[in-house]
Amino acid sequence: MNHSVILSLAKYNAVANHLLFETVGNLSTSELEITPSPSRKNIFRLLQHLLAVEAHYLAQCRGQNFDFDSQALSTVESLQVFASQVDVSIINLVTSLDENDLYRVMDIQIGGYDFQFTTSQILLHIFMHSAQHRGELSVLLSFKGQSLVLPDIIVQFAQESEQTWPW
Repeated sequence: MNHSVILSLAKYNAVANHLLFETVGNLSTSELEITPSPSRKNIFRLLQHLLAVEAHYLAQCRGQNFDFDSQALSTVESLQVFASQVDVSIINLVTSLDENDLYRVMDIQIGGYDFQFTTSQILLHIFMHSAQHRGELSVLLSFKGQSLVLPDIIVQFAQESEQTWPW
């Protein structure tokens, strides 16, 4: 996988997360906690899950451990701050990598099982996992009267190549 594509995906993920948490900020924590989610107990837990997975795999890419503290991230505001920190950290990590680093095989633990994946595979998992749950959240938020409007990634590609997007 090309480094510039991975970096574009990292930047897009940050933009999409920013828009997600901006939209979520229009609702109270209690509103998010009473709305069920198909994959988690409620919208709030799904938001925590999205960020916990990003932070977990980011830490593994750095050779570190990550312990999710749901108590420290118990408000919409704390989730927004944490999301921004994780997004910046992912972009910084990707920026620091070269092409060879993307193909470095890492030992990864998932649910107590050991796996080996390349750095690029782990990064792609972060982006695709978050995209999957943002889609789910978009539907759930629309039921709460909040539209989550995300740009297509082609817009990001156009902007990065200094092309004017017409819409």
